[in-house]
Amino acid sequence: LMQGAPVADILYLTTEGAPAVFVPPPSAFEGTDTLPDKRGYSFDACSPAYLIKNASVVNNKIIFPSGASYSILVLPESRTMTPELLEKIDFMLKTGAYIAGYMPVSSPSLSGFPDCDVKVRSMAEAIWSIKWNPGRSSVRYLNGTLFKMDENTTLNQHQLKRDKGPYDIYPGYDTIASLLRGAGVDPDFSCTGGQIRYHHRRLPGKEIYFISNRSGRTITDTCRFRDGTAWGELWDPLTGKIRELKNITTTGKAAFLPVVLEPYAAYFIIFHRKEAISVIKSGSGNDFPPKDTLLELKGPWEMNFHPAAGGPGKIMSDTLLDWSLSDIEGIKYYSGKAICSGKFSLPGDILKKKENKFYISAVPLNGMAKVTVNGKTAGIVWTYPFELEITPYLKAGENKLEIEVANLWINRLIGDENMPWDGIENGRFPEWYLNKTDRPTGRITFTTHRYWKKDDKLISSGISQPVRILVSGPE
Repeated sequence: LMQGAPVADILYLTTEGAPAVFVPPPSAFEGTDTLPDKRGYSFDACSPAYLIKNASVVNNKIIFPSGASYSILVLPESRTMTPELLEKIDFMLKTGAYIAGYMPVSSPSLSGFPDCDVKVRSMAEAIWSIKWNPGRSSVRYLNGTLFKMDENTTLNQHQLKRDKGPYDIYPGYDTIASLLRGAGVDPDFSCTGGQIRYHHRRLPGKEIYFISNRSGRTITDTCRFRDGTAWGELWDPLTGKIRELKNITTTGKAAFLPVVLEPYAAYFIIFHRKEAISVIKSGSGNDFPPKDTLLELKGPWEMNFHPAAGGPGKIMSDTLLDWSLSDIEGIKYYSGKAICSGKFSLPGDILKKKENKFYISAVPLNGMAKVTVNGKTAGIVWTYPFELEITPYLKAGENKLEIEVANLWINRLIGDENMPWDGIENGRFPEWYLNKTDRPTGRITFTTHRYWKKDDKLISSGISQPVRILVSGPE
């Protein structure tokens, strides 16, 4: 996501005076306040000084030396503007830019006062079509267009924002989106359900879209990519695998891709532009083949909790359990690595079908797990969808499975609080620590501060039931 240039349509201009901070309109986001997402028209911001020095206009696009380009410039709600900035606005309109903003009436600077105010008012009245006419919302200015804003087009103006900054000083997102649609600029990305976040960057010959499911449920949807093409690839950031997408349809303005995204799944969709394509492959298949449960592993399980970490060693269990709910204190408060071993059988006929791919679904609780099948490491599960492909490691008949789980050390810290404190007292390390002798209390962890109490709630640890073997058909 650091390669290439960002793709955005809206460029917000920050104020020339205080506060010198960019606060986008809240309506430009969707999702939660914790991790808000940009909507179908992405945006950036720049300072007046950077705009004056670096911006140019080509084919109605505002472009910068970095390669970034924008479809519209949005001015902050301000009735002041320096003559230098207003001259830049005038030049950009003449060369084809789309700009939305409020007419200034004076300069915020005392440089050249009072002539600077006279110059600003004179230029502004010419640019904003001589008189401020509420009945005329836009002005065609040679090759560009000026969209006039007034007090009715800024939502929640001057509303104090306690969490995001001082003031909301830009027109609402829907106002700018309407102007872009009217100018023939479609949203960069859209989907039917609205639960898929995206990010878009551009490389020579390639369009890079990052999409992710921001919900905890599987989403079946159709995504629209404005800059997509007929040839696309799916890059899986978890596995590093790349596969060609076979179900892309295109119109004159966009590419459409049906997707099935598992909870919190994320992919890169890479489109190759026509001039970069030498051969377009053809074919048919499922870009997101469904996975069906082939087998649920019931046990018995051999679990090995290392005694040096306070564990009881090897135990047998018919089910995988949440360690924090165990009646055995060595498991209840266990923190570290533990190995869960089991067996399962597969018929040979299902393995002979070369189009089948097999996966293991194992969900670690507040941790991660390394999966080994028949003595060969399949990989590590640490995030959604908590699945690993195990096709190359399977054999007909009995298969041996080993899951090495690592959890957080919170539970061990809480468990140790049931024993006397033998740590730092009055700023001095204890004698057993300084002399490297045995600890007198039986504690396992050592910290310089007591972060937890013995009655604090333990976190779930181990592997969530059930562990499943999944199978998917051809792509």
